[in-house]
Amino acid sequence: AAAAAAGDDYDDDDGVCAAGSMGSMTMNNISSVADMQSFLDMSRADPTMVLLGDNLVAQPRKVQRIQIDYAKAAKKMDVKKLKAGIWSVLVSPSEKENAPTPEKEQPKKIDVQDGCAGTHSFKSLYETLPGQISSNMTKNLSVPIAFVCLLHLANEKNLKVSGVDGRSDLLVTQDG
Repeated sequence: AAAAAAGDDYDDDDGVCAAGSMGSMTMNNISSVADMQSFLDMSRADPTMVLLGDNLVAQPRKVQRIQIDYAKAAKKMDVKKLKAGIWSVLVSPSEKENAPTPEKEQPKKIDVQDGCAGTHSFKSLYETLPGQISSNMTKNLSVPIAFVCLLHLANEKNLKVSGVDGRSDLLVTQDG
């Protein structure tokens, strides 16, 4: 009390409230609901008053708005037909396996139930896929959609999807 009488209080008595105080009422001496209501009423009366204290954080720095281009219309894709198209590419032998070799003149016909025929590249799968699906689906096809459908097939058909060195492509093989 002696320090407050000597002028050592936070309030300079110049009509401007110090940080964290409102006249004689501060956040630290609110003890009842009535005191809290009175404090809130005073803060509404002077909206320019900023309450600062040890437990409050500074306003975050604002960043410039950046333009992100994204698709404005949703793409419609029949996932069942897309997965069937991907599977038909996977069960057919890849181009490397189609080349005749001395001990193997004709590649063996792969039944759909047999599984994935050899190793397939995701790039070549994606390039071959438009021939397996409708033109409308081809127009809406994207790498992320094809990749998600491949992951679904990998789960359903026990396929192994592995990356190559340099992460430039994925290899799809039958697991087990």
